[in-house]
Amino acid sequence: MRYPKSGRFGVCPKLAEFGDNVPMALNVGLIGTGGWAQVTHAPAIAAHPGTTLTAVYGRNPDKAAAIAQPHGAAVATSVPELLDQVDAVAFAVPPALQADWAIQAAGAGKHLILDKPLAPTATKAAEVLEAVEQAGVASIMLLTQRFAPQTRDWLSEVDRTGGWVAGSVRFVAGGLLDPMFKDSQWRQEDLGALLDLGPHSLDLAEAALGPVREVASAQLAGQGLMTLALSHESGAVSTVTMALRIPDTAAADVVLWGEHGERRLELWQATAQECYSVMLDEFLSTVDSPGHPCDARRGYELQVLIELITNHLKRN
Repeated sequence: MRYPKSGRFGVCPKLAEFGDNVPMALNVGLIGTGGWAQVTHAPAIAAHPGTTLTAVYGRNPDKAAAIAQPHGAAVATSVPELLDQVDAVAFAVPPALQADWAIQAAGAGKHLILDKPLAPTATKAAEVLEAVEQAGVASIMLLTQRFAPQTRDWLSEVDRTGGWVAGSVRFVAGGLLDPMFKDSQWRQEDLGALLDLGPHSLDLAEAALGPVREVASAQLAGQGLMTLALSHESGAVSTVTMALRIPDTAAADVVLWGEHGERRLELWQATAQECYSVMLDEFLSTVDSPGHPCDARRGYELQVLIELITNHLKRN
């Protein structure tokens, strides 16, 4: 079966290049049955014209069936069974599970759609990166805001303008108060905000101001709120504020200050599924030629930075 050139989220630019000779859809397996898998991964993969949600695996087969059946996907009884049916794997599981299964999937020649954080430790993230590069498979990290058109336009503008000396990134919300995440143990940990929001926040800080040179301070306050002070190789400084347990709050923005005044980006102007669709467009374009700014190497770089921050917290 050939897939159409447009779907729920509009025309896929990569597919439009093929005219009437559109290639077969990429068979994607989904590992994970939590809320994020149900409301974002599965519907976005199923709706995209370049991918087919082929199989779902979860340790709870009833939850796997609830996600698979609306999209006509099979329920796999094991990871090896899922790998036998697909060309690529999307992960919506805790970082420790993702790391081991991603290594297994890469070894089987499957392309990877990776959630964040990449792994529980920088050492394990390095193992995932090594497996990806040795296998020569494509990989992409779901750093959601990097695939939002508004974010890309803003980053292009601030890069052209230059002269930025300081910045701020905020992700402050009450996401963990949502019942959807009550069973997400790794997010519920003391450092849950760093693990869940850290990859997004740090990635945006570096995209705007350049690589982080030093973690000047890291503090964990009440309600799991974390604040960071960073210095960048560009000479700029930034602060990052992250929390997942602040009720009745939804603050998500990036602000820069410099010789041209202030530039502010309000995040989440695009929905998660819209960002996911853009991510799939670009993932498909890397399948034959792996390499993307948000690939497994980026996940490893962010994991190293998260571990540096964690060690800073332990020392203080």
